Amino acid sequence: MNRLCAINDEAVTPQSTGGGCQLRPARCLLLVFALACLNPARMARAADGGLPNLNTAEGDFALNAIATNSANTGARNTAIGYLALYFNTSGYANTASGVQALYANDTGSYNTATGVFGDLSLQGRFGPG
Repeated sequence: MNRLCAINDEAVTPQSTGGGCQLRPARCLLLVFALACLNPARMARAADGGLPNLNTAEGDFALNAIATNSANTGARNTAIGYLALYFNTSGYANTASGVQALYANDTGSYNTATGVFGDLSLQGRFGPG
């Protein structure tokens, strides 16, 4: 007994029922790669949007100290990018945009950093200066 197996618009060829559809190696590799990119554990690490106390984070581990510990009191902070405002625990009204922007800022307030590693070592400062 034969059955038909077609993938996309390629020619239809008979296949035996014992073996099922045969995928070409390139398609198998593409399927494995696509599934690897959809790793749910990796997707869960991003804060993705609104956090408590009017904080906003977008990016893996952005505003991590606030996103992972509700006892931290930082408020009105915005972090966009990987590890942006990573250590912020009680800082207020900070804006970090870029990879590791304001990374070490834990208690400082009213700071703004833009770009990769922007004010990377800033700690506990209040405002510009």
